[in-house]
Amino acid sequence: MIFKTAEEARAHVLAMKLTGDRFELAISNNFTFAGRPDTIGAGMALVLDAMLAHGYTVNGFEQRDGHRLYRYKPLQ
Repeated sequence: MIFKTAEEARAHVLAMKLTGDRFELAISNNFTFAGRPDTIGAGMALVLDAMLAHGYTVNGFEQRDGHRLYRYKPLQ
């Protein structure tokens, strides 16, 4: 699933029980926060906050056609 809004990506992460040594999340190039383009990254900050609450942190991303695939790993 490719997430188009910060709200749906955050809700998805919070609803998950994350386990294992990695987690991936696909984020649309047209990602929005509060109904507007997320040009400053505030929406992604909310998603990261949810990931940190699960004990995961950013481990890079890969640009793909129409979206970025963000990778996360457990905090050390």
